[in-house]
Amino acid sequence: MSASAIEDDFGVALLVAPPNAIKYSSESPSTQQHKSGKATDKKFREAISAKSVLGHMLKDLDFTDVIVYVGRDKEPFHLHRVVISKTSEFFKAACKPGRFKESIEKEIELPSIHPTTFRKVISWQYQQGYEPHWTHGFNEYIMFKAADFLQIQGLREEVLKSLGAMSQRCENLCNASHNDIQKVVDTFAKICELCCDSDLPTLAPIAHEIGAHWEVEAGGILGSLKSGAYGSTFAAVMLEALALRSGPCYRCGR
Repeated sequence: MSASAIEDDFGVALLVAPPNAIKYSSESPSTQQHKSGKATDKKFREAISAKSVLGHMLKDLDFTDVIVYVGRDKEPFHLHRVVISKTSEFFKAACKPGRFKESIEKEIELPSIHPTTFRKVISWQYQQGYEPHWTHGFNEYIMFKAADFLQIQGLREEVLKSLGAMSQRCENLCNASHNDIQKVVDTFAKICELCCDSDLPTLAPIAHEIGAHWEVEAGGILGSLKSGAYGSTFAAVMLEALALRSGPCYRCGR
């Protein structure tokens, strides 16, 4: 039996489905909620399992199929092409069969990246997470620069978000000296140089936090832009932050 159209008292056509087309659940709401919870738990366990497996793969040299030589001393990292090329467009291109000599020799050199930084990059790629540490934005700049070079969009976004989260903590900017705030400003300016238009929404809240503590006016930013001290992206987000600034920081009153 197919759905049929009837008219109500106002002459409006209504679509009526046959009784057997309507699905009723005999389960109670608590039972349905229990099933939903079990499905969520299953996904959580699968995520933990994947993290554990990838963590083991990162430590175990078995079945690695590419060596990445990092830094000036060419420290070797034995990795898995399928893992590192999943999130990195750089590695994806380098590992593509027959396209570059790296794909034939199964060796890649990264002399411009420090081994310590690269360990954090591959830790993120093997789903072991990224743990930021406040250094006035310097570590975030180094990580962002590496992620940008390796074309790892997910890590770029995570580094920017972590910088934004850390800049909101009172102990980082509210209690910082003028000299330390200037360090944050200079580092943020370097990060902005590597950013594109799609990064602007993520940069805006960071600029807002910095603008609440950085003693500068719009004229000073424009002067720095003209002299070449700061780039156009940094100037744009900071000018917008200053325009929206309504007063001192609501947390510390500075």
